Amino acid sequence: MPANYCLDMFISLLLSCSLLEKAEDILADATNETTDTTPPVDTGDTGDTGDTGDTALPTDTDAPLPQTRGIWAWQDSGDPYGTLAVVGVPASEDAMVDDLVAWGVVRVYGSYGNRPVSEPDTIADWNAKLHAAGIESHVLLGEPDDISSREWAALEEKILDRLIDFNAGRSDPLERFDGLHLDIEPQALSEWSSLDEAGKYAYLGLLEETYEFVEGVMDFAGSTLPVRADLAVWFDKLPPALGGTGSVGWPAVSDRDDWFGNLDVDGVSMMAYERDDLLDIEGDVADEGLLFPGELRVGLNEEVGTTWVDIDEMFDMAELLEADGYAVDLHSYSKIRAQFP
Repeated sequence: MPANYCLDMFISLLLSCSLLEKAEDILADATNETTDTTPPVDTGDTGDTGDTGDTALPTDTDAPLPQTRGIWAWQDSGDPYGTLAVVGVPASEDAMVDDLVAWGVVRVYGSYGNRPVSEPDTIADWNAKLHAAGIESHVLLGEPDDISSREWAALEEKILDRLIDFNAGRSDPLERFDGLHLDIEPQALSEWSSLDEAGKYAYLGLLEETYEFVEGVMDFAGSTLPVRADLAVWFDKLPPALGGTGSVGWPAVSDRDDWFGNLDVDGVSMMAYERDDLLDIEGDVADEGLLFPGELRVGLNEEVGTTWVDIDEMFDMAELLEADGYAVDLHSYSKIRAQFP
């Protein structure tokens, strides 16, 4: 395993900033019991709600689908459609791949726990099966409290063991992962709701530093694989002091702009959850699209019975966004698949 020089370097950087130091102290005092099977959340503004309705499984016999669509796939212990139940069972894997192809999915963000270490052949076979269907396989990692430098050593170990070393151990390129996807959401921490505007701003500073640390780990390992991340769609909203309604205390518009412009990741999935209007969704990602220099994608959540009348409505929204040039990620395989008999 490479030396943890990145860890020491970035801890020193964090400790040089008193605001981030304060945020670290708050984070250390909080109690958090999340695991890497926790799906993305969005605790921001809500959208309109809808009624539950009957639906049919979308198929590839409908209108042609753009080849950009991604999907989150969580372990979801106890769920027959979670990766824990599907991966390693050939018939279940084949059924999942058929679903993904029918839904126009060409990229999977997969959470597998420690299975790339404990069951490398099983994960390698799964990656090969996805690739044979024209689908990329990205390993999905992250916990809300990974924004704390106290957690970075464990995060580094996961990246090295489950991605870097795993890929290095596979001679067949089709058995390797195509990239790293981070789901590190400070807004999912128990203390987030009690933080003031300055505290939330400080936590986003910690998130930015965590991305820099991860890129340092990848660079030191000699990896050129892309690193992408999930972000709440409302982080960019300005606070009342700057004429907005947001809860993050950006000191100035330039601080907000610089934060998005300097994020050290190759792409972001903006979680536009609890929104059912095309113009609202596109408006909510407009600033990020201008400020973030990498790949920007729009995440839609299953939310049948609240945001969507039925699952077809979510797929319709995905196609509308794609027609306007946006790449779309769907959350999540197990939740969406559960909508069908």
